[in-house]
Amino acid sequence: MPWTEIDYLMGPATCVPLYQQLKAEFPEVQAVNAMYTHGLLAIISTKKRYGGFARAVGLRAMTTPHGLGYVKMVIMVDEDVDPFNLPQVMWALSSKVNPAGDLVQLPNMSVLELDPGSSPAGITDKLDYRRHHPGCAGPSRSLQPAGAGSAGNQSLG
Repeated sequence: MPWTEIDYLMGPATCVPLYQQLKAEFPEVQAVNAMYTHGLLAIISTKKRYGGFARAVGLRAMTTPHGLGYVKMVIMVDEDVDPFNLPQVMWALSSKVNPAGDLVQLPNMSVLELDPGSSPAGITDKLDYRRHHPGCAGPSRSLQPAGAGSAGNQSLG
């Protein structure tokens, strides 16, 4: 359930474009919940095509035309989890996510300049959570260069 009236008004404008953009490339995408904070957080339900598939969908969500400016955090869940049912999503996160291998931090990515967490304005680190699939490839690593912290947010280019 959305938090406020504005979530009901803005929700379709964030969920629908992101869903359409992802579904066009990944037919396995079941649903996209980007109702909260105008899509800075997206919860995506997908079927599994192959190992690492959820990660590919999550990273793509951050680079769609909508995602470039808005999607800052992605929570990937299995097709049996309703992304609009927050108790189900929280259960999946708390019981199925292994932080050692299921989180990817992407430094120096674009975001809406009004995001108070961006520094400098319009630049932030993004985070991809995926539900751990037993038997998938080993732990993920931050894409951040060794020794670099998000506090500095230096450009890699």
